Amino acid sequence: TRDDGRELQAAIAALRGALASGADLSAVPRMSFPVAAGELLLMPAADARHVGTKLVSVAPANGALGLPRVQGVYG
Repeated sequence: TRDDGRELQAAIAALRGALASGADLSAVPRMSFPVAAGELLLMPAADARHVGTKLVSVAPANGALGLPRVQGVYG
């Protein structure tokens, strides 16, 4: 689903706040997995107080279907 940009604006504000507070957003090594339809990306990150992982799929053929080429989720 598409929203009016509120989620993106909230994510930008959260990142700005973290950087302004001096958070060390060092990346843990990322992984890339080639698959028949494209690529899967696993992007973990951590600092002394936070931990999370972004999972992204890249499906180049989706554009021809009217679907997003890149999709992701963070948790």
